[in-house]
Amino acid sequence: MHINTSQLDLAEFARNQHTLIATTDQSLEDIMEPAAWAHSARTIRPRDRIEVIAEDHSWMAELFVVSTSKQWVKTQLLKKWEFKSSAKSKGKSKGKSKYEVQWRGPSDKYSVLRISDKLIMQTGFDDKDAAEKHCISLAA
Repeated sequence: MHINTSQLDLAEFARNQHTLIATTDQSLEDIMEPAAWAHSARTIRPRDRIEVIAEDHSWMAELFVVSTSKQWVKTQLLKKWEFKSSAKSKGKSKGKSKYEVQWRGPSDKYSVLRISDKLIMQTGFDDKDAAEKHCISLAA
């Protein structure tokens, strides 16, 4: 058996690569529902790949487009990655923390809030680890 030259093509001619930023209220299961793509289905075709990134950077996934119509897109999960925060386990904590880390959207990003009155102590942390390290420094 031989691979015919007509079977081989550059990936950028054979498929598209899309990126979807999933909001914190969208699960991967929601995104993989064919009907969820009703408004975007016309721009996606079979063999495309969709990189899904959680807006809070807690996970990402890669989907393969199996089939499409004008109203839906069927995908298959290729890979999912979960990103765990590690700052709390490294920091020295005495009892319950007075601060918490919260995702506050793409502008404020991860923010540090004082638990007692929900006062925002600092915003704009790109990742949860950095915000949790700031919590530890505030508690010290």
